Amino acid sequence: MHEVAPDVVLDESLRDARPDPDDLAAQVARAKIATALFGAAPEVKLGRYTVESRLGGGGGGVVFAGYDPELSRRVAIKLLHAGGDRDHMLAEGQALARLSHPNIVPVHDAGVAGDQVYVVMELVEGETLRAYCSAPDRSTRDIVRAYRQAGEGLAEAHRAGFVHRDIKPDNLLVGRDGRVRIVDFGLARSGEMSSAPAAPHAPIEVTHAGIGTPRYMAPEQARGEAITPAADQYAFCASLAEALGARGPVPRWLDAIVTRGTAPDPTARFPSMEAVLAALARDPASRWRVRGLVAGVVALAAVAFLAGRSDHDGATSCELGAEELASIWSATSATDLRARLAALGTPYAREAAPHIARVLDGYAESWRRGHRDACVAHRDGAQSASLFDRRVACLSRAKVAFATVADIVRTARADTLDEALAATGELPDLARCADAGALVTSVRPPPPPVATAVEELGHELAALEIEIRAARPGARARATAAVERARATGYDLIVARALRVAGLAALAVYAREAAIAPLAEATTLALTAGDHALAVDAFARRVFAESTLSRGSQPAGAELVAAIAAGLPPAERGARALLDNNLGAAALAAGRQDDARAAFERALANARDLRGPLSLELAHARTNLALVIADPRRRAALARERIELVESALGDSHPLAIGARISAALLETHSDRSRSALAPACAQLVAIHPDHGYEILECELELGLLALDAGDTTTARAAFGAALGTGASTASSSQLDVARGYAALLDGDADRADAHFAELVARHQPLTSARWWTVISVGDALHARGWIAEAAGRIAEARASYDAAHAAVEPIVAAHQSPHYARRLVRARRALVRVAPSGPLSPALRAHAEAALAWYREADEHDRIEELERALAR
Repeated sequence: MHEVAPDVVLDESLRDARPDPDDLAAQVARAKIATALFGAAPEVKLGRYTVESRLGGGGGGVVFAGYDPELSRRVAIKLLHAGGDRDHMLAEGQALARLSHPNIVPVHDAGVAGDQVYVVMELVEGETLRAYCSAPDRSTRDIVRAYRQAGEGLAEAHRAGFVHRDIKPDNLLVGRDGRVRIVDFGLARSGEMSSAPAAPHAPIEVTHAGIGTPRYMAPEQARGEAITPAADQYAFCASLAEALGARGPVPRWLDAIVTRGTAPDPTARFPSMEAVLAALARDPASRWRVRGLVAGVVALAAVAFLAGRSDHDGATSCELGAEELASIWSATSATDLRARLAALGTPYAREAAPHIARVLDGYAESWRRGHRDACVAHRDGAQSASLFDRRVACLSRAKVAFATVADIVRTARADTLDEALAATGELPDLARCADAGALVTSVRPPPPPVATAVEELGHELAALEIEIRAARPGARARATAAVERARATGYDLIVARALRVAGLAALAVYAREAAIAPLAEATTLALTAGDHALAVDAFARRVFAESTLSRGSQPAGAELVAAIAAGLPPAERGARALLDNNLGAAALAAGRQDDARAAFERALANARDLRGPLSLELAHARTNLALVIADPRRRAALARERIELVESALGDSHPLAIGARISAALLETHSDRSRSALAPACAQLVAIHPDHGYEILECELELGLLALDAGDTTTARAAFGAALGTGASTASSSQLDVARGYAALLDGDADRADAHFAELVARHQPLTSARWWTVISVGDALHARGWIAEAAGRIAEARASYDAAHAAVEPIVAAHQSPHYARRLVRARRALVRVAPSGPLSPALRAHAEAALAWYREADEHDRIEELERALAR
């Protein structure tokens, strides 16, 4: 008797129970039975995802727990019921993936399996809002706070053109971090899926009009009429009323809200979810009623907020600001974050976790303190109502940024953790919210008809800028869409802000040419609107884009904008520093070293003592200045400043912190000191950030060259090998070729090494059309060819190669005084002296020897000094 395969037995046993063998639930059931009976089973796959178990059904589909092997995370997979327009459903699923908000479960992916569409989402560990609200110790305030979170997510969905259609407590999840998330969106957008926000009662055609839960369904939805955001409002208020009613009599002010929100006539309800949230924020027990506030935040200081007052007085009402932050960050959040990062299992995650938690804890406490101080000052009459409104608006903007950063950190993967941590450096400076000079502005506020739209766009742009810095997928597309919505308001200042963010998004993906037009228009509109700081910032970034594309050229009008920048108030000195830094970089690229030095000095004067996002962005202004000054002590001091600033913001194991230490090592004139500082930084990159191939390549290549200079071939061989093992992209092929050639040379294959170097040199001719950093690699290759020829006794050939290396590198060093470039020039000069004909040196070679001798005397490298002194004595 032969043995029957387990799969055959299971197919036979399940055939009657599940007539459709391709049914996903049946496949999962079969796999479970096989595992139980035989200890193993083939994986059930849907696209790249492994399907693990059925979680439930509803909302037009069945939800499964699954696993994403590419990103090493568990996910929820919703398989939508067949019968609709597959292409339309897939497009809608992909559109949902672009819907990003802390209170909406993110959609990671959408795909097709056979005739069915599936949507892949975050798998949330927690409980439903129904279970949360039914806990015996849950207060009315707890319930309202939770529903306000859900309402913020729902309002964002409406702005993006989505209607949920089945809002109920079971589709609202409370994660272990205390954050409420909406799940199980239906596919309910119409037509071309425009990014414009849906009007509060605009009809949206729905593919499956009958979907919904009768208990919470708006009357018009039950009648099969076109569904609008007002239907979601009805379901939201019905759910809230149910949760409140279970606790006893509903407070009168809340009863009025849910009664209006569940009015049978849609036009009698609130005009939008934003209006519902504003009403829920007006708790009579609290002095903190910020009218018109939706999840935050007005984007412009000119938009006034009115703080409502209660009949209660005393210090306790000024402590309620802490509650506003509880859903974003708490002691539990910090604990959960540390556990999640530890679970990533990488050395960097373990090192970064305490720093991230410390930064977010500190910012949360500073925000609460600022909130309390503003309240007390207003209560005691020490602050005008107008200034108080602006201060609250500033704090609200900061809260939105904080929520975005917290979400980015919480959802970071092992390969994006360094970018997520860098996002913490984008948190706004809270001191500005207490600085009257920074809060007062003469900018014209938006007209009342568009004030709400401007406010919402400001909220979105604040979050988008941080997402761009953190390299979140889809941020650039959302920035482009935000520009169009901004234009629809007709308010120049919000258009300028949106264009600047679009320019940032392009620069973040190295699309520098695409960044120029939005940044230029942003500058013009900001000047017209009177926001000079915004204009200077946008122009500064345009300078960077244009100068990196065309060898240091800068836009017309630079002198005028520089004059405007000089007149900015002290609170805006960051914009002045950014402009001067970028003007300096343009001058340096064009070879105007004196102009560059003056610009970098001005930039540093304004960058010192900065706080907030620009302080980290301008940390490298110190290294820029160090590149164009001759004083080694000041160079070292500037390098230390940059290291301290970056390590304070991001911790000492972040790639930017390691990069700052590498820059400091390269600024060392003495070869041995440079090598000693470089070696541990290279090793740390390899050990903690092995995916940073380009940075490792640069570090190890320089370490190898320094080791060769010192005659340490063992270290040099290891460094060149590490450089070749980085997986760096073809964008750095010239440096890879240098490392490849030296590795072959140290392996004893001089012919193969010379062929690598020769091919690199030929590929980049003429050098006048090559980028300066490529010319550095060509110089390295030419020098290596000289070394090979010298070792083989071909002195005339060696002399020609060394001379070519000197000619290639000399103009680069004239513009960039960094010691690691200057060392290449000195190396070529020393080699030319070494292979000079016997007898007295020619005037040109004597000049080379004297210049090299001056370098080595400054570096205090005695063996080199003696060698050159002997040559000059010939």
